Amino acid sequence: MPTGYYLACLETHRYVWIGTLGDTISAVGVDVDLVSSFCLEHRSKALIVIGETHQVIEEGHEWAI
Repeated sequence: MPTGYYLACLETHRYVWIGTLGDTISAVGVDVDLVSSFCLEHRSKALIVIGETHQVIEEGHEWAI
């Protein structure tokens, strides 16, 4: 079963979808410009990659896409 992954910023509580891993590694459907913009906007901040099963929330506050 494939798992989606997100790049999340620990400081701004925002995240962006970066792809799905499963039996095959595929980047189909990834918005490269959006991911690049996210990385530029959040440079010098703490970033982490998380799977879709991880709840992207902190203290009851849902993170923004």
